[in-house]
Amino acid sequence: MRRTREEAEQTKESIFQAGIELLATKGIHETSMSDIARAAGVSRGAIYWHFENKEALLREIRGRLQSFYKSLVDAAHIDSAPLAESISRAVRKLFKKYRNDAAFRRLQDLNIKISVLYAGKDSFADDIIKTEEADIQLFCEAVEGSPATNSCSPLQMFMIMESLVGGLLIRQYIRQELLSDEDIDAAVAFMVKGFSGIEEKTKTIHQEQ
Repeated sequence: MRRTREEAEQTKESIFQAGIELLATKGIHETSMSDIARAAGVSRGAIYWHFENKEALLREIRGRLQSFYKSLVDAAHIDSAPLAESISRAVRKLFKKYRNDAAFRRLQDLNIKISVLYAGKDSFADDIIKTEEADIQLFCEAVEGSPATNSCSPLQMFMIMESLVGGLLIRQYIRQELLSDEDIDAAVAFMVKGFSGIEEKTKTIHQEQ
């Protein structure tokens, strides 16, 4: 009997979740595709039908985390609020999701491990960059024309935010200490102050001219 698309998706999700569990607890290098197949209760043929190798599974993990980039793009399109405030809401939401959603946190922690382990592998690095480029481009287009972009480019704005957010995620992973509401508020306030300062400085320069 042929499986329905829904059954196939359920099988893929079972493999994915089993993979996350093993990769997180046993380790990336120490986990084989056979281990994941056994944990998911599927045959080797089934696992390779959905993921041709472990690297494909790791790419799937990274792909599911692209929601952060999309949230920044969505935030940048909110015209009713200043750019800094719109983006800060997206960043605040990410940090709270990391703290309160154990499954999401495990996915993010695995992403950090993947980034470290495969940093020197050109094919994997290229794939990572390609999956991010489209959303980064959309973000840059969305913030183009904001007063802040007169002092730094949209791409520079993105890099600053990405560095702040990524650094705090890595810090939580290494220390195994989750940010409190006060910590999150402080991080967001710091970012808002920075972007607001850029915008105010730009307005002042324009007024003087």
